[in-house]
Amino acid sequence: MDKKNNKKAHGRRHKSYIPKKGLNPIKLGKKIEENHKRITEIQQVEDAKYQALLNHIDLVTNFAMHDIKNAIHNMDGIIYNLGNDEINKTDIGSLSKCLENMRESLD
Repeated sequence: MDKKNNKKAHGRRHKSYIPKKGLNPIKLGKKIEENHKRITEIQQVEDAKYQALLNHIDLVTNFAMHDIKNAIHNMDGIIYNLGNDEINKTDIGSLSKCLENMRESLD
């Protein structure tokens, strides 16, 4: 068979080497860079979510602490204004100790 008439043989001489799909180092490098950017973006979003959660917890905690302190203050006032006939000193001492423990826990 004549090489001039053989189209397959003729085409092979002019083909350049093409690496197998997925093994091109330039494409792999670009893919790694894209993945690194995506990971960085995801980390930034997760950090923002975590910071928002911490802020929310802080606000809820401050709100609850304020309400509890108001309740303690009101109970303290009631105990102070109670007459001696309505409650005995042991009860007052117990309530006062309970309020003191609540204040220490909040602080």
